[in-house]
Amino acid sequence: MELDVIVIALVKTSNKIIKRQLNDIQNHQNEEIFRVLCILGYCYDYKDKKKAFELYLKSAEKGHKLSSCMVGNYYHYEKGILKDESKPFEWYLKGAKKGRAYSQYLLANYYNDGIYFSKDEEDGFYWNRKALSILNIEGKLEIHRYEN
Repeated sequence: MELDVIVIALVKTSNKIIKRQLNDIQNHQNEEIFRVLCILGYCYDYKDKKKAFELYLKSAEKGHKLSSCMVGNYYHYEKGILKDESKPFEWYLKGAKKGRAYSQYLLANYYNDGIYFSKDEEDGFYWNRKALSILNIEGKLEIHRYEN
């Protein structure tokens, strides 16, 4: 009887472990898919900006941090395609929260320069610090400028 209980417990535990491993594999595969979408967007970037944006957006909506930055760039720089001046900040913020150093640096510039809202050097300093922690050289320069 005790052996049956042990076997049942082992089977339940191993099933949980297997499910967790399958979830980890699925999450990794999803990350790879979104990375590939981002790369594909880059390939389209010079010939078909609309298609590139669609691919970046699809990947960014699933949390890919580089794609979030690229979507922000499209809203910021591609005025002929997208005309929403408040969107770059939103997408840079998403990338920054995911740990994209360049997005953090750009976000700091929005705060430091008062782009789209009132100037807030404290928040700018915060995001430059985050970028610095990821060894973003532009962030280091901004920290140095702020401290001097």
